[in-house]
Amino acid sequence: MRARALVDDHRLELAPGMNIANLASVRAGAFTGTADTDIQIGSPLLSSQSEDDGGYFAELRYDSLDRSYFPRRGLRLVSRYDNGSSPGARKTTKRGARPAWSRAAGGATP
Repeated sequence: MRARALVDDHRLELAPGMNIANLASVRAGAFTGTADTDIQIGSPLLSSQSEDDGGYFAELRYDSLDRSYFPRRGLRLVSRYDNGSSPGARKTTKRGARPAWSRAAGGATP
């Protein structure tokens, strides 16, 4: 069985923060968002719906990569904590980290 759904997702964040040297940043703030789901093809048990979301978050970013594209060495780490809820739904908490490590050997050009 196949299904097709369109998801229209928007999010607004207000987050003051600070940089730590040239390698890291810390942000904390509030967010609000909306998501509209439109089921086009699929089971009649699935339904189109709209959801509003809001809450607060904290984020830590560390980046020592030598270049944004095709880095030769360094580390990038993003760690985030989200705490939000939808009206009429249970409270949700999300934690996540996205590490990226790069090390090149050989005659790469600068």
